[in-house]
Amino acid sequence: MNGLKHYSKLTGLIALLLLTSCASHDKPTCKPLSDLDYNKDPAALFAGLDTCLTDEEFTSAAEMYFAGMNNGHYDSKRVGDSSVFNSVGKMKDSMLAIHPKERLDALAEEVHKMTINNGDICSKLKAIGKPTYKPKYISDLKKYGYSDVEHLNELIKGFDSDGVWDKTLNSVTGCK
Repeated sequence: MNGLKHYSKLTGLIALLLLTSCASHDKPTCKPLSDLDYNKDPAALFAGLDTCLTDEEFTSAAEMYFAGMNNGHYDSKRVGDSSVFNSVGKMKDSMLAIHPKERLDALAEEVHKMTINNGDICSKLKAIGKPTYKPKYISDLKKYGYSDVEHLNELIKGFDSDGVWDKTLNSVTGCK
């Protein structure tokens, strides 16, 4: 029964990733952040991360990982519910679970390298800038069982977007 529940969540994740990529009219692509038409939500970025892992493009996968995690953290702040970030993490973990250990180890190595020497990834994330999309994917997180968030896609009025983006980059990626 537990395997069936995991299969159901995995099916939901795949549907969420496909729904998000179709809604933006983009096929999930694996690109370095510098080449990416950015402003994408975590679901779209993790769909790209999935493609990068499949293609064994681990540097681009690590960049998409950081972009997705930073955007998810930022979204949790701008909708005022920290559980959104936990839900984004569950979505990411479910997607990663379908990949072999060797690919995950290679991704972890790239993420570690970027964490130790974060100047390049921080520069890229700062150049791209904070998300401006409306986080519509949050309602899909609830629908597919990754979140218990009751409010859907409501942004906080008077939100300090620049200040929170700087804090997010520092918290998630260690950017100064």
